[in-house]
Amino acid sequence: MKSRKKLIKLSKVFGIILIAWLVFAQSCVQFRIADSKAKKQFADKGVTLFTENVTVDGFNMHYAKTGNDTFPTLLLCMVRPVAGMHLRNT
Repeated sequence: MKSRKKLIKLSKVFGIILIAWLVFAQSCVQFRIADSKAKKQFADKGVTLFTENVTVDGFNMHYAKTGNDTFPTLLLCMVRPVAGMHLRNT
């Protein structure tokens, strides 16, 4: 009986933590903004933002470039969840 009460209490605590994390995580998520809005935000800070769409091996890719060309390149890859279905056999 004691172990059952502990299990119920632990389940409640876990449930509260899970709900709190879901609420917090959703408040932190920001989806991609329009290129024009991003360019304006960068321009307001005195930074030029260059964006372009290219096709590589039949895949459309959107990229943004900014900063000093003498610094090392930082590449961040972001993929839509459904894109994995297209890439699974490549």
